[in-house]
Amino acid sequence: MREGRWTTVTESEFDHEHRGLEAIREKLPDSDPWRAWSNFTFTANTGHVREVDLLVVAPGGVCMIELKDWHGSVTSENGTWIQTTPGGHHRPHGNPLHLVNKKAKELATLLGQNGRRVWVGEAVCFTDGGLRVRLPAHDQNGVHTVAELVAMLQQPPRDERRRITAIDSREIKTALDRIGIRRSEAEYKVGPYQLERKSFDSGPTWADYRAGHTELPEVARVRVYLSERGSDATLRRSVENAARREAAVLQRFRHPGVVGLKQYFPSGHSAGPALIFDYHPHTLRLDEYLLQHGKKLDILGRMALVRQLAETMRSAHSSRIHHRALAARSVHVIPRDRGRQGQAIGEDAAWLTPRLEISDWQIATQRGSGSGGATGQGMTRFAPTALSAMHLSEGSDPYLAPELTALSADPVYLDVYGLGVLTYLLVTGKAPAASQAELLARLEAGEGLRPSSLVDGLSPDIDELVQAATAYRPGQRLSSVDEFLEMLELVEDSLTAPAATPAEAEAESDTPEKDPLEAVAGDVLGGRWEVRRRLGTGSTSRAFLVRDLEAEARRKRPLAVLKVALSDSRGDVLLQEAEVMGRLRPDSRVIRLVEPEPLHIAGRTLLALEYVGDERESSDDAAEAAETGTRTRPRRREETVARQLRERGRLQMDQLEAYGDYLFGAVDFLEGESVWHRDIKPDNIAIRIRPNRTRELVLIDFSLAGYPAKEYEAGTEGYLDPFIGTLTRTAYDSHAERYAVAVTLHQMASGELPKWGDGSVLPRMTDQKEVPHADVAADAFEPAVRDGLVAFFQKALHRDASKRFPELKPMRDAWRKIFLDASQTVPSSHRSRHPEPVVEQPPADGGHVIADAEPLTADQQRDKLAAAVTRETHLSSAGLTPAAESFLYGLGITTVGGLLDYSRSKLLNAPGLGTKTRTEVQRRQRQWGKLLREESLSPLTPKGRAEAKEELAQLTVTESAVLGALAASASASGLTGHALRSVSLDTLATIFVPELNNNRSNSNKVEMVRLLLRLPNERGELPDIGVWPKQKDVAESLHLSAGRIPQMLKEERKRWKKLPAVQALREEIMDLLAGLGRVASAVEIADALAVRRGTQLSEREQRRALALAAVRAVVEVEQLEPEEAEFQHQPNRKATEESLAAGLLALDVRDGDAPDTPTAPGLLDYAMRLGRTADRLTRQGTLPTATTVLNEMGALTPPPGLVEWDERRLVELGAAASANAAATPRLEIYPRDLPLVRALRLTQAGLVRLIPGVPETRQPGLTGEDIHELVRARFPELVVPDGRGGSTHELPTGGPLTKALRDAGFELTLFTREDTKTLRYLPTRMDSASSYLTSGAWRQTTDTGAVTRYSDDPLLAGAVRADERLVSSARQDGYRVLTVHHGRTVDAVRELTAPRIGAQAVSVTELFLESMHSLVPPATKPTWETLLKADVAEPGSRGALKFAEYATTAWGKVEPRVRELLKPGAGSGPVLLTEAGVFARYDAMGVLDRLGEAARQGGRGLWLLAPQPDPAREPRLGSVAVAYQAGLGEWIELPDSWVKNAHRSGAAQLDGTEGDNK
Repeated sequence: MREGRWTTVTESEFDHEHRGLEAIREKLPDSDPWRAWSNFTFTANTGHVREVDLLVVAPGGVCMIELKDWHGSVTSENGTWIQTTPGGHHRPHGNPLHLVNKKAKELATLLGQNGRRVWVGEAVCFTDGGLRVRLPAHDQNGVHTVAELVAMLQQPPRDERRRITAIDSREIKTALDRIGIRRSEAEYKVGPYQLERKSFDSGPTWADYRAGHTELPEVARVRVYLSERGSDATLRRSVENAARREAAVLQRFRHPGVVGLKQYFPSGHSAGPALIFDYHPHTLRLDEYLLQHGKKLDILGRMALVRQLAETMRSAHSSRIHHRALAARSVHVIPRDRGRQGQAIGEDAAWLTPRLEISDWQIATQRGSGSGGATGQGMTRFAPTALSAMHLSEGSDPYLAPELTALSADPVYLDVYGLGVLTYLLVTGKAPAASQAELLARLEAGEGLRPSSLVDGLSPDIDELVQAATAYRPGQRLSSVDEFLEMLELVEDSLTAPAATPAEAEAESDTPEKDPLEAVAGDVLGGRWEVRRRLGTGSTSRAFLVRDLEAEARRKRPLAVLKVALSDSRGDVLLQEAEVMGRLRPDSRVIRLVEPEPLHIAGRTLLALEYVGDERESSDDAAEAAETGTRTRPRRREETVARQLRERGRLQMDQLEAYGDYLFGAVDFLEGESVWHRDIKPDNIAIRIRPNRTRELVLIDFSLAGYPAKEYEAGTEGYLDPFIGTLTRTAYDSHAERYAVAVTLHQMASGELPKWGDGSVLPRMTDQKEVPHADVAADAFEPAVRDGLVAFFQKALHRDASKRFPELKPMRDAWRKIFLDASQTVPSSHRSRHPEPVVEQPPADGGHVIADAEPLTADQQRDKLAAAVTRETHLSSAGLTPAAESFLYGLGITTVGGLLDYSRSKLLNAPGLGTKTRTEVQRRQRQWGKLLREESLSPLTPKGRAEAKEELAQLTVTESAVLGALAASASASGLTGHALRSVSLDTLATIFVPELNNNRSNSNKVEMVRLLLRLPNERGELPDIGVWPKQKDVAESLHLSAGRIPQMLKEERKRWKKLPAVQALREEIMDLLAGLGRVASAVEIADALAVRRGTQLSEREQRRALALAAVRAVVEVEQLEPEEAEFQHQPNRKATEESLAAGLLALDVRDGDAPDTPTAPGLLDYAMRLGRTADRLTRQGTLPTATTVLNEMGALTPPPGLVEWDERRLVELGAAASANAAATPRLEIYPRDLPLVRALRLTQAGLVRLIPGVPETRQPGLTGEDIHELVRARFPELVVPDGRGGSTHELPTGGPLTKALRDAGFELTLFTREDTKTLRYLPTRMDSASSYLTSGAWRQTTDTGAVTRYSDDPLLAGAVRADERLVSSARQDGYRVLTVHHGRTVDAVRELTAPRIGAQAVSVTELFLESMHSLVPPATKPTWETLLKADVAEPGSRGALKFAEYATTAWGKVEPRVRELLKPGAGSGPVLLTEAGVFARYDAMGVLDRLGEAARQGGRGLWLLAPQPDPAREPRLGSVAVAYQAGLGEWIELPDSWVKNAHRSGAAQLDGTEGDNK
């Protein structure tokens, strides 16, 4: 194609790109309708500036082409393309087809707006013909070499109506000219920064560019926010708010774990606002980091990264900032540039302990509430609207909490969920699902996130942490980041090695002093301070709890806190803090220095402060754990008033009085010392628990006390006096200090911060007459002191400082008078001051009453009281905590019946309600509703219908409050759909089923709808009519003719179709289908709806029934006019289980879909073929592995068109379309009715952990629930016989479970645990093979831990990782491939067969030769010499063929012998196959594969030792690659450092073939 027809808009900057374009140009025809444009940009309607490598107009259509000059090979892992360069480096890339597809659609839209509607296809072209493309089939659609691309472009169109003629080609050229495909330099400049040509990341409303400063040697990341062309004011305002919100959060919150904002330009770019960030050129996203460097991380390193994230989020929450959308893409990973002693380090070591920064704060909230709940008066300064989620990147979807888009989602729970999902990612290396829709369906189905289902040998504590943080019901999650960190500490304790012995400590004494920032438990800093644990990281320092080894000699308290400056510049802040604190006289109300002067250790500045947490912390917890054999969640050791407010809500009246009096006393003391604290807030008021269990409050953190008064903006927003900095008040003053005191008192009294106006403008911009003082949260105050508090705060928080309290003393007197007046009018508690005495009845025989040997705990006493209530029971006797009781009294509720009658939605939104208190009240409300038979059994009861009406009314009010002006704007109709998507399933059921008339004339119709949708009746009973009822079955149940049902149903279909709620539901279902690859099971859609919409019904079966009713109603509406249907349904009548019988849904081709979009019938047919394949696989004798499953399903021909399913989705759909198949998390296929005995054997669920040194009577053992969880983690859909001819998901307990365990080979017996009185399993003989010691399975050796913690040497770190995996794998079944340097084979075998690992070495060559010798006995023909000659005969010759026959027979003898060794009773350790090259030499890799598969089914493990020149390269036997499953961690590299025992001996010098490990 010549110039003119081929238009080069911009000359390529890169030679490789120029060569690729030339290679394509030479092969394209130079005739109509062919045209091409290369290297141009266009601005999409969204505002994104898009770069296009090549656009070609061909007879078959228009195609946009992305050129990639990659070398080496390209594979796919978890949806990410991995390029392996010829040098062996791995480079992750997002699938380029996704971006070019988006750009093609955007260009097609612009072409249509400029006179020519045409479909623009997309393709990726690899210009290097030598690139080895190893992508799965679903990723190869649209991927071509140059020759393949030209051949594709020359193909005729599938549909002649889409053929491009010469006239069409000229019209497309004219439309492109109108669009303006030119390069504008103005679009690549923001302030003094020049942007690179291509953005390296983008989201729906923003694009990130790497940029260089025009005058300074400085690199930055520039985020440009983009407003869609022609969008209305609402959308433009939303984009501007997102940019302003992110800038405001990052300007206020500076932290080393958060991206650093350099500048904010509200109008810095022609497309919209721009933010300039600090940027390290080697920054990776967290998912990219794990793909490149994850294999080098041990579990301790992974949990250290989790701690970084959690500590950053805790610091953010203490500043009342909540991210709300944590995801892999929002975490930046930056390599460490220096070692712990400041020395230079290598690239590998730099990535082993990187620094994490959290980015993407565009939908963050700055909350004004210190308590739980998300709808308090002081909610937020930058309240995200219903449009906020549109600003998130598409890759974030699987990580987002289910309730993110709810109108009143609690941001604390959102961040806890995000931390839990990121922990799952860091541990497994994989996202929890491909999309949020897929994850929601799994959560509702009861499949919690359990990392151990993908990673062998994990501590069960990690599973518990992830599950506690990611429970799909927010109220069941950990209630705060503090609780998350406490559980994380438990995980770290289970992984951390014991302290070093004295001899080891002496040996380490010669090493350079350790950087205090990197200290871990057991370290001794400065020869005096023994580190107990890390407390957290703030913006200037990192805090450690330490034990003062010289405390007794110096007569000081044993525990202290060391604050370590994060850098030299931040060390100046600590020096300033020490100078201020050093001037203060000792006072128990203010934190004190342990050492008067700052410390200097290893070049760091430190402060030694007194510890103000739980002083009972000592060795008590450890002693108790050792005695009882339990490892419970550690006692909470650091408590602040802020945490108490978040969890328990406002303070009770007597506590409020005491806390307020303390605060006034502390501030009065500081005034006497001429010191302003300048950061008074609940987070800086610690609660000290003395050894005698008494409490006192301590004011902490004097880091701002030394700031000059002129710097009046220093402090925490919300507590800063907003009227300082005016002409009359130019510096910080005592009024500002007392303002912070007043705000803190207000937060204690209400759980909320005061507000100024509606929060839309700054306080000083509000009208002086309309807003003379802050709006106080009067409704949240206790009634007895409400009036007094309102008057107090209106004066203390007046905008005019002259009208506030003039001094601290009158302010304190006014505070005390409030409580004095209250005590003289009403009692301070609803409890009776004269309780009736409890009279104990003596026994009938006159004997003495014997008290319980072990009195009940407080929680047990409350549960006992709660289980015995009636409607008339007073709340003081109902088992509530004081906080919950006090809160309910404030609402006027005094009895259990009153609580049951109170609206659940009003209770949820009540002000001043703490997270834990809310959870407790909701739990008791559900418990008592069920106990007293007042729980909602069905939404179709009169009470259920009334609650539905109330929900719709409340939804309208809430939406208006949250959306504010948006709800009243002209575009509010677009938001109604979002609001309707919040309607619960209970309310939808009342919409579907018409209300019964007074004369019952419509009773048949009401009952017909209820039965067809399979909704519960008023008693909560589901119709026994099948999960997807047929019309004839409904007719039989109602005794009506078969023709009457369609008549009534047609009327209902028409009614449903008109309802906005049903229209919104239909759109939501189609969105879910699109997110799930255009086809999904009805149950999968229903489960996702159940999580999104919610229901008051608690039973899983009822919840699913309600969700399926919603799906069924939409399917019925769609079938009203079949020719207009946009999706199709196909039932699965052959299914053995109801969840499968509901069938499949598939999206059909719609207007605007690509020409290669598959049709719904084609997708459904393909899914059913996958289902039949899955059923066939379940009938195999052994459990098919993921490799087998993917090979079998991948062999099926997909329907015409583009099917974009990853491997997991392919297997899940096959299981969903089957009659009796299900998939494990590892993509194995199993029958749903898999025998329980076999499931127990495959999961090794009967192995009991024994804790050394703990008596048998106190061993934790295995509970029935533990066994159930282990089985469910591997086989989530397993069903067992129910004894009535049917099946159930409920696994057996007691005797049946014990019998199944014994049948599976686990000799276990149920015993009662002495201390907890609970039943658990222990080995019948404590020395049996059904047990193992935790010290070996869950703890590393002392030396290993030391190397992991202290060494920067990547070789030693690699040795530790290998050792951990070997020790863990040695106690499990399964297959492992071990690669070792061929010169270290003998040493490796010696280490592997040592008692510590205990492998049994078996020479494959020896077995093969023995079998061959047995085939040629002496004095027979052929002779052994003849056989040896045949071995080296020419391939294909008669001798070679004859030898192959003998070899095949010999392998037939070898395989059974190895299988015998793999049986459970054949030995204790794994079977280690050595000298295994004969597998490859004599064409027996299939034998090896079968043996590996046998090992995966249970019994002993099978290990294959594969010597090779470089152990880091993928395993091979000779020149033949060894198959293994990467997802199961089956390849273990044995570096030279492990073979030489360097990690255990401490030797750092390696000799021999060290260079081969590069």
